Amino acid sequence: MVFEVEVKAISELSSEDRNQIKNLATEVRAHPFQTFEWMEACRCESVIEPHVILLKKKDDIVSYWMHYFRDSEINFMKLNIKIRDSAARAGPVIATPECYVYIGDMAEVMRTHARSHGAKVIDILAETTWRDELGKYITPKGFIEDPFCTYLVDLSLPLELIWNKIDRKGARWAIRSAQKKNVKCVEGDSKDDFECFTDLYIETWRRSGKNVKPKNFWERYKTLIEKDMCKLFLAIYNNKKVAGLLLVYNNEVGIYYSGASSEEGFKCYANDLLQWNAITFCKNRGLKYYDLLGVECNPKEGTKQYSLKQFKGKWGGEFIYTPRYKWYSPEIKMGKKLKDFLRPFW
Repeated sequence: MVFEVEVKAISELSSEDRNQIKNLATEVRAHPFQTFEWMEACRCESVIEPHVILLKKKDDIVSYWMHYFRDSEINFMKLNIKIRDSAARAGPVIATPECYVYIGDMAEVMRTHARSHGAKVIDILAETTWRDELGKYITPKGFIEDPFCTYLVDLSLPLELIWNKIDRKGARWAIRSAQKKNVKCVEGDSKDDFECFTDLYIETWRRSGKNVKPKNFWERYKTLIEKDMCKLFLAIYNNKKVAGLLLVYNNEVGIYYSGASSEEGFKCYANDLLQWNAITFCKNRGLKYYDLLGVECNPKEGTKQYSLKQFKGKWGGEFIYTPRYKWYSPEIKMGKKLKDFLRPFW
């Protein structure tokens, strides 16, 4: 039986394509980042309409892999250079084992398609179940491993044991401190709540010395909220919204997708209380894991990534490898070689 790989924009998918994608996602319990609802949500962030790489057997979709486009920056010799990249999250959705041998072909189509739209980098960050498989299929297509890790909290444990595994000084003390200060967690489900979270998000990045473009979180996530795939939790202190946490989930896993706080929220440990609130929410829903999404495996001490790893590492989760692969255009490869050559002279 002949398999065919093709690529389509979200808007080009027929109603039959959409139904098959949704049914396949349900059948294999696809990661939230590989659901059709997530594809729709990515439209607000993607500078070009998100596309789907489809593997078909006759007229049946037996595998798919979504990717979208971003305008981002890379640092080259202390200069921030704007580029376009393509992001693919959670790895391909596979119906049967016979599809595995076509993953490389799907990655090659993704590379060609992304390149045709001006992408200089493709960033593939797959879910942890792909850690032993993905590389052997896509490295022959020019993708390079870029080690990444995450922390997974096991929610099958009793809540008391989950609490006891949390770092006593780093997190439990902070949670209790926030509770003593009467910090409260509430759900945010309105446009105003998401605009408040956007302001907190911008302020958080500015504290680390980086300006970011405002994100339209409401437009992106309102459909996910309606589908019961997303929650925004806000922390209230002195009658003000001082921190927020964006949680994405399905029936298997809850994902800490984004967090933000004001200076006041940071000082009253609102971020820590929100994390515990998200963990208990996922536990009460019967989910299996709480995923803190990702950190660099060995960040340099004193960097933002180092602080992020410390924060995510104090919640008692297992530190595990997450498959991440990148493809670089010839121009980027040349720039990286030049940067490495000149590094001793900086």
